[in-house]
Amino acid sequence: MSAKKETSYKGLLARPIPKPNTLNNEEERSKIIDNERLKKLPELYKHYGIIPSHSAPLALVLALANQHVPGFSVENKKTGRPSEFTGGGWLGVRLFLLVQQCLHEKGFESELSCIPQIIRHQKEFHGYDESTLWRRYMETKEGLGKGNNIVAVMNIMARGLKEKFNLTDQQLWDDYYKDFLSEIPN
Repeated sequence: MSAKKETSYKGLLARPIPKPNTLNNEEERSKIIDNERLKKLPELYKHYGIIPSHSAPLALVLALANQHVPGFSVENKKTGRPSEFTGGGWLGVRLFLLVQQCLHEKGFESELSCIPQIIRHQKEFHGYDESTLWRRYMETKEGLGKGNNIVAVMNIMARGLKEKFNLTDQQLWDDYYKDFLSEIPN
């Protein structure tokens, strides 16, 4: 995990310090650069919302470290069951395809009757209740025509195959969806 955050500096903080005249000796150049940096320090405090005080230098060091050093950031790891279904990616594709598998390979009568089977046998869906998965399945299915997810793209390709080769739904499952399902990571 990277703690580096995007920062947009403005004004003096956005402009580099001009290189001092090379006629000056190294010690003089160093003093000129340090003075230019000191002129910018109040702007840096202001950028990070730090009020100049005796503890301001430490506050600035911590603000900069938090922004740029991964070891200073606080881990943002979520644990437990997701608060809501995130079916837009591979999980949504798997749910859709597993329902299709129930219908075409296992002989289930309806999409709704497949959901309990999926919860029982697919570990990534454990912890979800039937009504949540049913709603998410229907949302994914409704999104097919809108082209806003992976399932939509997959179905556009499948419809093309179905029309081109005059396939039935069962043939489409046997020849296309089943292979696709086997390639999706669990």
